Amino acid sequence: MLSFMINQKLLCRAGIASYQGAFSSQLASIFNWPRKFATNTTLKQTAMVALLVTGFSLSNLSLAENYTFIDLGETLGGNESVANAINNAGLVTGSISNLAANTSTAVLWNGGDVTYLGTLGGTGGFGYAINDAGVVVGSAFTANNTAYHATQWNGITATDLGTLGGTNSQATAINNAGLVVGSSTTDNNNYFHATLWNETTATDLGTLGGNYSQATAINDAGLVAGYAYTTIDTTFRHATIWNSSGVTDLGTLGGDYSEATAINDAGQVVGFSYLAGNAIRHASLWNGTTVTDLGTLGGLNSVANDINNAGQIVGSSNILNDGGEFYIPADLYHAALWQDSSVTDLNNFLDANTVSAGWVLTMALGINDNGWIVGSATNSVLGIRSRPFLLIPPVSIPLPAAIWLFCSGLICLTALTRSSAVITLSCSPNTCHSVESQDT
Repeated sequence: MLSFMINQKLLCRAGIASYQGAFSSQLASIFNWPRKFATNTTLKQTAMVALLVTGFSLSNLSLAENYTFIDLGETLGGNESVANAINNAGLVTGSISNLAANTSTAVLWNGGDVTYLGTLGGTGGFGYAINDAGVVVGSAFTANNTAYHATQWNGITATDLGTLGGTNSQATAINNAGLVVGSSTTDNNNYFHATLWNETTATDLGTLGGNYSQATAINDAGLVAGYAYTTIDTTFRHATIWNSSGVTDLGTLGGDYSEATAINDAGQVVGFSYLAGNAIRHASLWNGTTVTDLGTLGGLNSVANDINNAGQIVGSSNILNDGGEFYIPADLYHAALWQDSSVTDLNNFLDANTVSAGWVLTMALGINDNGWIVGSATNSVLGIRSRPFLLIPPVSIPLPAAIWLFCSGLICLTALTRSSAVITLSCSPNTCHSVESQDT
């Protein structure tokens, strides 16, 4: 029994030492390792202090809630801006608008730096999506602002992707293979059709039988999501998937309207659908043709705008039952995060200083695989109606690891508090030897 108790203590000591690197600053200040350990410190005291340090560390790491809020700011003379998408390297694209001049500029944010992406000869453009190589797509005005075309930016160089034969087009998504989707007017110029660009070659993806469709997203497998009208001369539209087999109607939550806004590499599609009666719309998730109502933050309406490969979904939701159907006042709309079958107001993750400074997150528009979120915020104190933000989640110990660490420490403490042998190290300048005594 004595030998077993000594082994338990030595195992605990080894465990404590193995976590020294993870909590080096706290451990070094308490243990001053190894100098203090070499002067008559019992393993019981060591284990107990280590448990306290571990608990303190876990409370500061695994239980941290506040995200880092970054105001991406406005430059280039604009007075309204929005961040639409973020890639896995943290590059952000969007646009800055000058309301007085009635123009908008496609931009790329890289940390605190903002780059103007240029036009196709007109006065502005819009950045809607970015892949992991940093290629941005959107739309830009042509010379004399006579039309806008789907545009791809590689660096600051703008490439006109062309149309399906009509006057206008726009690109809304790009995958890591460089395939681009969006919509374009056709030869008769009356209607937009969902479009796939492979470099500058445009392909009409068709509709669900109606005269209009829009592609909004594409994953790395080439699956395209969006929406399409179902019948000629009606406004009924349904969330839609296009693949090599054709076009699929994803259905609704009971209403006549639904739209898909994003798709991840697992084929999960998000967007929104109207409920029966077409008065209320809810954020929606489609797995195949099975649709799930994601709910709201307590108000009537919500929209899902993006989903990452971890299944985290971002969008926006009413926070009050305002009774609105289409137009929702900005102060009743909050950015939202759906994960683990629950929805959270992203404003709950802001620290007290950010909240007191007047910031309110109204729309979450993009999320990358690291959980970084971009969108649009308002600030009543500064009089800001739309400002791009970046939210970075806290670095934390996963909950299972936190529980394992705590339980390991508890086992050690339990063993050490029972009557057992105490190992005391007695050291001379050249050697150390152990002295065994009975702990009472």
